[in-house]
Amino acid sequence: MKEVGILLFLLKKNDFYVIISASLRGEVMRSPIEKYSQIIDMAEDGYNFQEIVRESDYSKSELLLALNKLITTDLKLPYHIKFNLTQEYLNNLSFANFGGKKTIIISDTHLASIYENLDYIEKTKQFIDDNNIKYLLHGGDIGDGMVECSKKYSTHERQVSHILDIYPEFEHCKQYLLGGNHDRRYKDKNMDILKLLEEKKNIENIGYYQAYFKLFDKLISFEHNSLMNKSEFLDIDFTILGHAHNLYFRNQKMKLAPLCDCFMDSTNANAGFVIMSSKKQKKDVELSFDCYNISDNEISKVKTRKYII
Repeated sequence: MKEVGILLFLLKKNDFYVIISASLRGEVMRSPIEKYSQIIDMAEDGYNFQEIVRESDYSKSELLLALNKLITTDLKLPYHIKFNLTQEYLNNLSFANFGGKKTIIISDTHLASIYENLDYIEKTKQFIDDNNIKYLLHGGDIGDGMVECSKKYSTHERQVSHILDIYPEFEHCKQYLLGGNHDRRYKDKNMDILKLLEEKKNIENIGYYQAYFKLFDKLISFEHNSLMNKSEFLDIDFTILGHAHNLYFRNQKMKLAPLCDCFMDSTNANAGFVIMSSKKQKKDVELSFDCYNISDNEISKVKTRKYII
């Protein structure tokens, strides 16, 4: 439900008047300090990142998002608290290091939508098995989110059930799943598709919209779309994005092809995936992307792009 307005009123507290805002739905809009008071209190008591995750209800990705808001918003936090939160954020920002490791990257499967193509999923799964690939990144929009749904999956519950039934899992391949704008819609119905999929074998939820990983000592921003706020204090070496439904390279950025039938009439919008590999070269890293198209008949390598970062 969308908010239709904001109410402002004064609350007297300890001889001071504080402005409190609330939506017309009656929900108090808390400041970041109020919203994340548990994190602040735990940090002040000396808890580190892993201890906060273990002792609170925050997942790793949720805690990183909270820390980002606390340290990038102009809040009146004590210096030592903000310094400690910043260090914990930077030390735990990367969800994995794929330096020297062959990794497959897919995006925009749109399961349970009119664009779903399970043949593409099966062929990609077979490619992973045949080539002994041990890591997979999904760039978001795993499911439809009731946007352009198939008639068979016309409720959020049916969609989620279908996705959990057919989403592949592997013995030997660890998957890292980023949620997109379509996936976020399930949360409006109290269903977190990432947390549900994480219950499958070898799957890790890395949060919604944006996450970071490393290639040796280089920091890579892994995003569903380019609308994310960029942290000015982070030195990003390369960006990989989903959402565009179009394989595209420009400067230090790559947009991923979809793994569904979406927008097949668009230029370069063939379904496909990318194999990422990297090599350390003194202070630099050679980053390579082998790009594959997938059709009803075959998987074919179409090009390779290389970068020095």
